[in-house]
Amino acid sequence: MSEPVDMSVIESLRDLGDDELVLELVEIFMEDTPPRLEELAKAYIDGDAERIESVAHSLKSSCANLGAIRLSEICRDLEAKGREGELAQAEELIVLSQEEYQRVSESLQNCLE
Repeated sequence: MSEPVDMSVIESLRDLGDDELVLELVEIFMEDTPPRLEELAKAYIDGDAERIESVAHSLKSSCANLGAIRLSEICRDLEAKGREGELAQAEELIVLSQEEYQRVSESLQNCLE
């Protein structure tokens, strides 16, 4: 399994600004992502394919911006399932996204220490 965070993306962010900028971006990501993952799970329970598509789309971008490539890909797949109204496979992807977020969160915390 690949690393949860592509550290070259973090290094590129550091090159653009400073450690404070990276810290702020990571903190925002770690505050915003869990509620969005919960929203995905609720949308699945509600059978709301449109909301799954929307939330997964925004998560996909924020994950990619911080180098969480696998999580971004899971969100891309969820976005497609929502767009196509194929919610049968969405549950597995939602569980995967939650598990991968835990890996990403640990990796981001380690890189900031």
